[in-house]
Amino acid sequence: LLHSTTWRRVLSTQRNNISLLSTSATPPKVAKVAVFGSGRMGAIRSQLIYANPKMELVGIVDTASTNNDNPAQSLASSLGTEAYSNLSDLVANNTSNQLDGIVCCTPTHTHASVVQEALELETTRGIFVEKPVDESASKIKTVFEHVKKDAGRDFQVCCGFQRRFDPSYQHLLETVRSGAIGKPLNANIFFGDHPVPSLEFLKEGGDIFMDLSAHDVDFVLQIMGQNQAIGSTGDAVESVFASGTSSIPELDEIGVHDNATMTMKFQSGT
Repeated sequence: LLHSTTWRRVLSTQRNNISLLSTSATPPKVAKVAVFGSGRMGAIRSQLIYANPKMELVGIVDTASTNNDNPAQSLASSLGTEAYSNLSDLVANNTSNQLDGIVCCTPTHTHASVVQEALELETTRGIFVEKPVDESASKIKTVFEHVKKDAGRDFQVCCGFQRRFDPSYQHLLETVRSGAIGKPLNANIFFGDHPVPSLEFLKEGGDIFMDLSAHDVDFVLQIMGQNQAIGSTGDAVESVFASGTSSIPELDEIGVHDNATMTMKFQSGT
């Protein structure tokens, strides 16, 4: 891991080098993006946006950003932008009055309200939301139905299943779908989150079934052909067994699991 100062220097150098490679007389359009949340994922997304020459990080929104010792202020300063306690202040301080997109990295139970705020800004074209979009399937469905009904424009909600685009995942997907390994009979998946998230994060939405298994379930469903994007319903899930435990008393008291085992059986027998 790079020291924060070195990290900022690498990002700055990357942006400068890419700028030197551009010979176009007309500057490319830069998307103005705001990040909601300054925690673990908020910091990661903010750094990536800052390093991308096609984007401008116009601000970081965090309800606790008024505290000078708050991570939101430190993160914003390190990336040459400002921290705001709400979206209205960010928009008011944006001289171009343009905000193309929002990246939502707040606790899961706040996602719906952030989507609503993004929806109410006429210039915003979409929002990237960390998974899961909400706390239950019914709430997630409500969020998407609300967007379709009230957007009044081409407004997109994107959920962060970025592992779909990982080269190793894509290679496995293509190998299975091509029939190169024959009929899948069994798949064993192990995943551990590193570094371990803070206790505060786990309490507010880090349950292993909500925060981690979503990636693995999504990928297994893709492999088995359940991909609505390509019009395939594939092999359906017949049954699910899951069991979880809490290794920390504080998590056990509120019913949050940090270790789990899950078995999914498909109709084909896999």
